[in-house]
Amino acid sequence: MKFVIMGGIILICLLWLSGMGMADQVSGVSNQSDKIWNGTWESEDYFLYIQQNDSEIKGYYEPFNISSQDPGTLEGILSSDGRIFSGTWSETGPLVLTLAADTMSYTGAGNVLPGVDLNSAGSYTTKGKRVESSFDPEKPWNGSWKTDRTLNTFIQNGATVTGSYVPLPDINDEPGTYTGTVSDDGKTLLGNWSESGNFSFTISTDDWYWNGTYDMALNPTAGSDSWNATKVL
Repeated sequence: MKFVIMGGIILICLLWLSGMGMADQVSGVSNQSDKIWNGTWESEDYFLYIQQNDSEIKGYYEPFNISSQDPGTLEGILSSDGRIFSGTWSETGPLVLTLAADTMSYTGAGNVLPGVDLNSAGSYTTKGKRVESSFDPEKPWNGSWKTDRTLNTFIQNGATVTGSYVPLPDINDEPGTYTGTVSDDGKTLLGNWSESGNFSFTISTDDWYWNGTYDMALNPTAGSDSWNATKVL
């Protein structure tokens, strides 16, 4: 009888432990799917950097051709199942995106508001695919960064970084671009920005902010100044 009781206790313990393991797995899947829009996406004309916070979406987009299109922001809310994004694209207007079942691509449609000076007008369709998750430790410079004057987007490809910046809504300035090279240890980014200047940025140990300086090469008398940013995506 003792062996039967002990066997039953052991079986219950094994089932309990198994259940805990399954619960952990389910919990892990749930946690991963909580922010299924997070990451970097590529559409026909833009890179998009999207950050999901529960049912809200915020992000920034960077055009492939900065000379013909401007960077900007998008924001909105998600449907109850998290698959449909309804919001606005700052350069055009209302936008609806629907996530594919495998969460690796989306399709969508939007409307260009009256008075917006774009080549296309009225309604349009769009589609995009996921490029990578929200953070790649091999590419710490990737993402969107906010300074006291600009929103900046960086794309890191090995030791090369390209990007753009757009002034904050209350700042009267022009958007521009970056090109740079990362140091061997990955911590320092050296390069130039589109208004003909140079910069040097150093990323923090946790990869969530950088401190740096810049100058204006076409105006040597202007000297240099600080340029610091915090990661927002």
